[in-house]
Amino acid sequence: MKNKEEHHEEPAIENLVQEQKDFIADEVKRITRPLNIKREFVEQILNNLPILIKIANLNMDTKQISEFIFLAKNDIGRANDSDRNNDLNNALFDLQQSIEKIVKAYGMRLGIIENPQVEVGHNTPKVYLKLLEKTEELYNIPEIFGIKPDIKAINDFKALIMNNKAKIEFDKYAPVFLNAFKNVLKQFNRKTSKMEIRKVLREVKKKYEIDILRLCRLHIYFSFFLCPFAIITSPYAIDPRYSIEHKYKELNLIKHYLEIQRNLKDLIAYI
Repeated sequence: MKNKEEHHEEPAIENLVQEQKDFIADEVKRITRPLNIKREFVEQILNNLPILIKIANLNMDTKQISEFIFLAKNDIGRANDSDRNNDLNNALFDLQQSIEKIVKAYGMRLGIIENPQVEVGHNTPKVYLKLLEKTEELYNIPEIFGIKPDIKAINDFKALIMNNKAKIEFDKYAPVFLNAFKNVLKQFNRKTSKMEIRKVLREVKKKYEIDILRLCRLHIYFSFFLCPFAIITSPYAIDPRYSIEHKYKELNLIKHYLEIQRNLKDLIAYI
């Protein structure tokens, strides 16, 4: 049986080929670029009402979704306890577990996945990949926010999420992702507070019982917070259990842990 030190593999980012490094840099820029809600925002929403209605009335496994949310709350609670006790290994592991369950709950809620254990496992960025592949079916919210990757970008993303060394590289961008998410949500709230937009959205909610603002905010949480932090945390689904104590104290995940868990708790309550 291998001991803890032998089991752990160093990130070795220098072993990544330049093409992988370039893609990581491009992906960070794409996810963190300023939100640019199109002028045709309301028009696009109205044009996609049939899809919205379909999604709002999906036959989903609400019991499984509720269980994921319940377990995610427990995981973040354990992560907080471990963080207070300076038990970084368990704090990191339980943070990853909480994010994993919320990503799966979100994917099931929007019909992106049906069987998370089989379709996703511990590699939660796969849910985001499935979203990109189903963009045309998901009322074009990604396109409204300027998220419309081409086939090459999707293929690059497939390669990225299968490479733990590449995903570990994302840790240094954690504070960038946090600031981008905060700014995107702020911009969205400001732009959708305009009277003409609110009026249309109220009418849609009244007539079709669809809260478009809520669906949009969920997508923002997913694309600008959950997606990047699913990438950053996914290598630690198992690794912390076999690493030497305090191995991760220099990670940005740990340095910015409090802000990450606050956003996660807000999202859990919001869902």
